[in-house]
Amino acid sequence: MIKPSNPVPKPEKYQMIMKKLFPDISMSKDWSFIFSDETSFLDEIELKNSIKLLDKISVIIELRSQLLEQDYENNIIYYPSGAWGPEYRNSIEYNNSVRNVNDSYGLLAKKDYDIIRKLRFYCEGFTGYQLATLELASKRPWIANKLPDDWDQVLCHLAGPIPSEVFQTILIADKLPPNLRLRPPKKFGEIGWLVSDEIFNHDLLCYQQIISLMFENGIIELLNERLKNNEIIRIVEIGGVWCFGFLSVPDF
Repeated sequence: MIKPSNPVPKPEKYQMIMKKLFPDISMSKDWSFIFSDETSFLDEIELKNSIKLLDKISVIIELRSQLLEQDYENNIIYYPSGAWGPEYRNSIEYNNSVRNVNDSYGLLAKKDYDIIRKLRFYCEGFTGYQLATLELASKRPWIANKLPDDWDQVLCHLAGPIPSEVFQTILIADKLPPNLRLRPPKKFGEIGWLVSDEIFNHDLLCYQQIISLMFENGIIELLNERLKNNEIIRIVEIGGVWCFGFLSVPDF
């Protein structure tokens, strides 16, 4: 008589698959997903510093308005354009409304404690990934309003098991010098899969891959050599956007 076989439960099956695909990475059965309520505490000093920074940004925007009045012919110098312009449609809305990074800044400018402490939910304009829905920003409406305080309850229905990309990223990072391994702080509502007490999410994966490519192709080494020799380093980054700068602008 043939005895019916008991199917392997999904968690154990997932463990087996991951172990086969990534034998060099020890995967704890007690993996977890860290939610924004666990990473969004701001003490009084941190909140004051955040508000000070927002005040300085407001001053810069006001200065921009003054410069525009004085020299409107050269408004391209002062006024944001392209994907940063106020009229740019940076998302596909059901009512064809204009949504972009200016909406995100408008939320921050309110100096709402809950928006500041969960800043990472409102960064899609910079990273291209909507962390609040665990999806590419291009696939979601823009977050133009404050999210409910219990948004973590929504994330409970969206956060699945650790994706294979996390393990791919760990393998990549393990081959890099320690100072090139990205470790996001548990601040401003950072969320993701917790592995060895470090947070991993798709934002991190993207940037870690870029850093890895720069290292493998000798760009990091080249830049370090130039730094040692006090040479000029010119960086223009308009993509990931976390870094956009000109070093030694007169010599650019």
